[in-house]
Amino acid sequence: LSPVCLGSLRRAAIASQNNGIVVIYKGWLKRMTCIQKIEHKEILGDPICDLRYVPAVIPQLLVYCQDNALYIFGLKRYELRQKFTGAACATHALKAEVSPDGKIVTAGSEDGMLRFWNTKNGRIISQIPVGHNAHIVDVSWHPTEHMVAAVGFGHFATLRVWDNTIESD
Repeated sequence: LSPVCLGSLRRAAIASQNNGIVVIYKGWLKRMTCIQKIEHKEILGDPICDLRYVPAVIPQLLVYCQDNALYIFGLKRYELRQKFTGAACATHALKAEVSPDGKIVTAGSEDGMLRFWNTKNGRIISQIPVGHNAHIVDVSWHPTEHMVAAVGFGHFATLRVWDNTIESD
């Protein structure tokens, strides 16, 4: 597992190592320089299965670890801003995403549940069984509508889309 994402902050490329270290590079192509490492005790030693750059007033990074938790780090001071627990992620490369309005984190899970958390307080808002106990391997928010899609993995893999079902408060 070595996820990577691109962010507009300082033209950054962000990658992870299998030991829970996140590395932020500045520049593009041949002129990439490591400008920061996030070696936070909460994620250190845990494989990271997904990274997502979150544009905001203070840009953030969503990190999904195989310790059954997700984390949001601020990319100005590289501090842990929120932890989200309750996911089941120990063996597969699952995906997570922040809603376009920045209020909700959603993630796939190995137990077939799609989970939604409030980004401000870290609490689970909703848990939806996607069906057939398939691992939910990927999620995607619509860029302008309040819609989210999730897809399972395996023989009974299912693609489902929800519209206006989750509120952050």
